[in-house]
Amino acid sequence: MSIDKEAITLTLSISAGIVSAATFVVALAQMKIASAKTRLELYNKRFNIYTCALDYFQAAWGKSDNPAETHQREFIRCYRESQFLFKDRDGVYETLTNIKDAGAQAIGLEKMIHELESSLTGDPRMAASCREKRMEHLGSFERSLMTLEKQLSKYIRFERASGWHPVK
Repeated sequence: MSIDKEAITLTLSISAGIVSAATFVVALAQMKIASAKTRLELYNKRFNIYTCALDYFQAAWGKSDNPAETHQREFIRCYRESQFLFKDRDGVYETLTNIKDAGAQAIGLEKMIHELESSLTGDPRMAASCREKRMEHLGSFERSLMTLEKQLSKYIRFERASGWHPVK
């Protein structure tokens, strides 16, 4: 009878070891999945900031179905969020600050131009000056957007994602 107890004890010990190993493998897989999910969520948040900047740019040019103020509000939300998603040394927040300022100036000048043109007493020279300044701000906006694309490239390129192998 003691042999049977020893065999049962050995069998139970081996079974416990197998269950422990299986539990370890499942926990490791769940950890990898959680890590990948976190990276994907960060990617989505960072890419959303880029798309907000693009939408804001189109709105500043008057190429959007929604009012520029709607895109401006959405961009401000993304702008504020960006300070938590990027390293300070990369300069993303500073570039987004330049975009915010240039966009606000361009949108404000567009309103002023519209008011000057619709007013009977509006000064055409003032409207022309505002148009020129607006174009300068839109140019600054575009340059900052190009800078942003370079700064974000290391954050939103798929080549850096684990398990991703680009087709060559």
